[in-house]
Amino acid sequence: MLFHQATDLIIKGLPVHLKRILLYFVLRMRMRKGCHFILGGLLFFGIACSSEEASNSPEMAQLLEFVVKHKNPASMELVKRVTDSTYANIQQKRSLDPYEYYDIQSWYARCAQDNPKALKYADSMILSLKGLQGVQGMYAHALNTRGIVLKDQHLYNEALKQFYAAEIYTNTFLDSCASSEIFKNIGVMLYEQQNYPRAIDYVRKALAGARTCNESNHTTYFIQLQSCLNLIGLCYEKKEQLDSARIYYKQALEFLASRPKSYPNDAGFAELASGVVLGNLGNTEMLAGNFGLAEKYLSESVRINLKPDYDFPDAVLTQIKLGEVFVTQGEIERADSINFYLMRNVPRLTKPEGHARYLLFLKNLNDAKNEKLLAYKYFEAYRELRDSLNFAARQLARIDIEDALLHLSKLDELENLKTETEQRNFYLGLSLVLVFGLFVILMLIRRNLRDSRAHVQILNNLNKEVQEQNSKLMDAMDELEKSQADIQRMLGTVAHDLRSPIAGIVSLTDLLEFDDIPEETKKEQIIMIKRLANDSLEFMEDLLNMRSSVDEANKTQVDLLELAKYSERFMQLKADEKEQKIIVSGDHVQVMAVRDMIWRVLNNLLSNAVKFSYPKGTILINVFKEENEGVLSVKDNGIGIPDTLKKEVFEMLSKNKRMGTEGEKPFGLGLVICKQITEAHGGTINYESKEGHGTQFFMRFPLKKSKLREE
Repeated sequence: MLFHQATDLIIKGLPVHLKRILLYFVLRMRMRKGCHFILGGLLFFGIACSSEEASNSPEMAQLLEFVVKHKNPASMELVKRVTDSTYANIQQKRSLDPYEYYDIQSWYARCAQDNPKALKYADSMILSLKGLQGVQGMYAHALNTRGIVLKDQHLYNEALKQFYAAEIYTNTFLDSCASSEIFKNIGVMLYEQQNYPRAIDYVRKALAGARTCNESNHTTYFIQLQSCLNLIGLCYEKKEQLDSARIYYKQALEFLASRPKSYPNDAGFAELASGVVLGNLGNTEMLAGNFGLAEKYLSESVRINLKPDYDFPDAVLTQIKLGEVFVTQGEIERADSINFYLMRNVPRLTKPEGHARYLLFLKNLNDAKNEKLLAYKYFEAYRELRDSLNFAARQLARIDIEDALLHLSKLDELENLKTETEQRNFYLGLSLVLVFGLFVILMLIRRNLRDSRAHVQILNNLNKEVQEQNSKLMDAMDELEKSQADIQRMLGTVAHDLRSPIAGIVSLTDLLEFDDIPEETKKEQIIMIKRLANDSLEFMEDLLNMRSSVDEANKTQVDLLELAKYSERFMQLKADEKEQKIIVSGDHVQVMAVRDMIWRVLNNLLSNAVKFSYPKGTILINVFKEENEGVLSVKDNGIGIPDTLKKEVFEMLSKNKRMGTEGEKPFGLGLVICKQITEAHGGTINYESKEGHGTQFFMRFPLKKSKLREE
């Protein structure tokens, strides 16, 4: 009521600039239920203050004709491809071209079930209308589009706010034709909520509004009217009032049949829409037990929508219904024939409801074929998908749509009452506008001051972070310098340890060139060359393994006892050279580890035991559990570790290296690698040793329940 009074005041000859200010003020007071209403007020203020005329370019007009003919889910990729190409090639875009482009893109995103992108395009539709004249109908459509996307995202309360905003806007600026789309969208929500009686009431309002539209408008008259008739038929079908459902389906078909006679350009769309309605009519006849009629209507629907660029998803859904007719009639071979086609095409459906119906069809088909196990499998899959769909339905069911709309209406009435006194006197209203403007300025000043303080605080925090980063950088530089020093020391160690064996090899090969050297001496020299080369290779292998790391995905269950036995067989050949014996004992203990890495650790420990044990000595390997750990020990009766060297056992660059009992050359890296690998597995390694009485190393690994790596 208040809004119309304000509009009357504007019409009664106020100056143009005052009209514009008051129009914005009144519309802003009318629409303050959410940010989208504020956006609506700002948009209309821009429209009132602008002189730009809304129009489309010739290229966009041609594109819209193409889209009208091909705008169905089966042709969505074609429509998007042509839309992108055409829009990119428009040299001089006009004011409405972006709006039409975003409208098509929002439709495509909804078909592709990319609702976040669809919402962005809907918002872009609203923003693209800013500053244009004569776009009230498009603005209402943009609000409706935004509401549909929010509904698809299950944001039902927000969707209802959008529909209500569109209704208020339509009632204010447009006629009952424009309200048709709003009432239908609310009816769809009630239909999805399974409130079929109230859904019928709203869709009938939509139908009445559509009948007032200009018949030359394809979208508002033709598409809207036939879809309302079809939706009312669906509601009656769900209410099991099949006779009423037939009446509305046949009205829709009669309307679609008459369309091509008057509008030949709409013939393709009329046939496509007829295919959808025939599929619904066939489903009604199937529910009524009229299987002959059901087969006739369903087959015709499939024939139509299997045409190129027609509604292929609807054709697939209709074939599922046709398969259900055959199963019900016991025509299993025909049902199997339908299923052969469905198996290839059902995966192309984007909506889960179609997949659920197909699973139920497979369950019934296998029941009819007495394939109980398969039937049960499909029923379980159907039930799981149905539960997922029911969850979304329960969210919608918790909302009383009519109460929500009534609540919004009451809020609107309350807003009208609050502002009624302000509109009794124009000058008082204008004063309030000025006060409001001053208040906004003060708020902006206050916000800027607050933001300035916040920015100062942010700068202080950033400065503090920079200082902290500088400190960390200095620490990193110190670590880098230390690491560089370690690398230099390591390179010196490598050069020193490799120079001797390589020099020995060169010397021995020089001696081999003399012909007067006895064969026995040559063999000894070759053996020495081989030993020096093996020592060098062993040293290089230790270097390559310095940075061993563990990938959790590569872990498997490792039996430590079996691994010890395998390593014993591998190392016994080396032990035989010193007439030593390796004995393995203990329990089967399973740990999660990378087998090759643990084997490498065990081989290093065994190699050291052989190297530092006396000939004919015995090396003992034992595997056992100790609390929550698996333990693997290697014990020898060799030379042991003196107290002066115990602190350097696990150090990489220790200079105190000792020769083996037969002069074997050490490299000082093996135990470092053992420690790294063990700790990378979450374990520990330590030892007990006494000089002259041997050494015993202990590797401990946690016993944790872990999932086996998939082979």
